[in-house]
Formats: sequence, C-alpha cells, structure tokens
Amino acid sequence: MGENLQTVILKPAELHVAFSPCRIVTVLGSCVAVCLYDEQEEAGAMCHCIFPEKAEVVVDRPDFSYVDVAVRHMAARLRQGGAVDLRAKLFGGADVIEIYPRQTNRTVGARNVAAARQALMQHGIALVAQRTGGLRGYRVAFLPHCGRVSLSLLERRGDPNG
Repeated sequence: MGENLQTVILKPAELHVAFSPCRIVTVLGSCVAVCLYDEQEEAGAMCHCIFPEKAEVVVDRPDFSYVDVAVRHMAARLRQGGAVDLRAKLFGGADVIEIYPRQTNRTVGARNVAAARQALMQHGIALVAQRTGGLRGYRVAFLPHCGRVSLSLLERRGDPNG
C-alpha cells in the first residue's frame, strides 16, 4: 500500500496534514486516530489523540493530545487548503487501559471514540468507516490523498493466541 511514498510516523499527540501523496502510520491502544480526507482535492490528515476533550481552548498553541482540538485543527487546515467534501475514518479506542469497569462504557478508549464521533458531527464530517474498541491495539497506515487505510490488530501481551 503506497510503497514508494514518503512515510510519516505519528506519535501520541501528533497530527499530520497532507496536500500531496504520502503514507501516515501510527500504532494505537486506547488512543484514537481520526483520518480525514477529500478524494477530489487529494488532501487529508490524521491525528493520534490520547484524551477525549480539552476544557479550555488555547488558540495560539493547540494541544493535539485531545480529540476535539485535533479534529477542529485538521478540518480547518484542510478546508483552508480547498477541501470541501471531507470524510472521516476512525480507529482505535481499545480497552487496553481500564479505569472503570468495561461494562460502563467509560474506559479511556470508549471515551476517546465517543469524543471523536461528537467532534466529527460538530464539524459536519461524515464518518464513513471505523474499527474501534476491542481488547487489542491497532496499527494504522493511511493514504490521505485517496482515503485508503491498511489496518492490523496488535498481539496482546501474554496472550498466546494473539
């Protein structure tokens, strides 16, 4: 998938906006990756967010650790660059960190997924694909110029069945 393209590796709290072909790669646990793209404009972006939402907004120094801040920033940058028909794909939010019992739907991963869906709705961006939750992390490779994604599940530590 895009073997000859420049590869951008996202670490937690980072995002990348692209107006030319590249491959963006990240590895997720309870974090989420929101992938935005406009196929017609061959533009897209991906973020690797750790937390659901930030209470206060700091405009001059955005903190991409937060889903709401990252989605707002990516949508604005892409639209400024001419993207009109933004679509989204959402990945991650696995229950690898448990603060609350899983059945309450309040794990870090579940809260990140809910915040991402909410942010996309607020910005009028259609969510066209997702793979979220579960007990295993994900490796995501995204081609922002066309919206293609390659997704693989990570092995769980101590799980002989992977």
